[in-house]
Amino acid sequence: MAKLMRQVMMTLKLLPGFMGMSLAKKINPTYPPDDLQPWLRSKQRLSSDFLNLMTELDFQEDSPFEAFNKVEVPVLLFIGDKEKMSIVSEDTAAKIAALNPRVQVAHLAGASHDIRRTRFEGYMPALKAFLHQVYA
Repeated sequence: MAKLMRQVMMTLKLLPGFMGMSLAKKINPTYPPDDLQPWLRSKQRLSSDFLNLMTELDFQEDSPFEAFNKVEVPVLLFIGDKEKMSIVSEDTAAKIAALNPRVQVAHLAGASHDIRRTRFEGYMPALKAFLHQVYA
């Protein structure tokens, strides 16, 4: 997956603006039009060093989870659907929540990696409910 992401990001960095926008529309067909240009610019500014490092990292199976044991504040972990390129699966989110009772999971069906943009109508109510619970 990291290699594919690197290829897509490098392609977006190298394409002329009008071609990048065309590709951005195909990659993100549900994004509002005014979100496409900032999305594209963020991909074009992404560090090539980071992209190269992504493909070289070799995470041990449990190492990403260790950080969640140390979290001492409430966390709302939004997840979407893996088939829509969401990064965290339901199983992984459940494992994280089991490691730390401060972690709450909000699964927004149909959401991609960019949950706020692809499921805004579900994102805001979940966020408001979480904040109300934390600050009530």
